[in-house]
Amino acid sequence: MPDFLAFDLCKEIKKWKRTDNKVAGQAFLLLTEKNLIQNGLPRDPVKSITYLIETLKEYK
Repeated sequence: MPDFLAFDLCKEIKKWKRTDNKVAGQAFLLLTEKNLIQNGLPRDPVKSITYLIETLKEYK
């Protein structure tokens, strides 16, 4: 993963609010865009999250 991309992902993740919306390791990798939208997340964060999931799956 290029450094600039990792930096952008870190900045995005730091904006996330920490509440009771915790997801355990493997369950996180199973989330889909459809799941996240159905749970009420706005599209912009959904795109970032699903991109992160796909990137992590590539390096698994």
